[in-house]
Amino acid sequence: MKTLALEDQFHSWLLSTYNDPDFAGKIHCFTVRKRVLLMPGDVLDFVSVRHDPAETSDGKGLFSVGLWKFNVGAIDLDAVHEMGRHLLSFRSGVAEALNSMEMKGEIGSHSVGVHGNLVGAVVTECSSMPLLANGFGDLSFWTYRQGVNRIEVEPYYHETAPRPRLFRSLFASGLCSAGRKKARSARALTPT
Repeated sequence: MKTLALEDQFHSWLLSTYNDPDFAGKIHCFTVRKRVLLMPGDVLDFVSVRHDPAETSDGKGLFSVGLWKFNVGAIDLDAVHEMGRHLLSFRSGVAEALNSMEMKGEIGSHSVGVHGNLVGAVVTECSSMPLLANGFGDLSFWTYRQGVNRIEVEPYYHETAPRPRLFRSLFASGLCSAGRKKARSARALTPT
């Protein structure tokens, strides 16, 4: 099967799933763009934009932007590094554009969330993938398989994400309480 046919099937899945009111709730508008050029040499396969007016109290709503890279083969560390670069550059561009528009009085402040999505047939096994695969927000992994006349896409979670000692120790030792103790001891040394 050609890559283009798989990408077209994925595009159809993306349009039907992310625009489904049962999945996405109340949507004001939704679009998916193909082959989006971020900068020379950096192209995203798809960018989805969804506007949900009910998400914020000021009524302006939340814009949710999905950056999508479709890999015919495996999701590997190179794909993760590339998407990390895409996320940072896209978020910087959005911040710059919104700031410029707000300074000109063209719009009020908007909430914009930008999330990366990697889609592949499988996820490469390596020591850092279990932790990266369970990113919970910034980066999501999806796996696909060919169905009858369509592609079937599912979120990928590693069953046993490691809990590195560093992360565990930061919170187990009371990261916030350690800061308060230091602040109290500094006040005790301040002359009155």
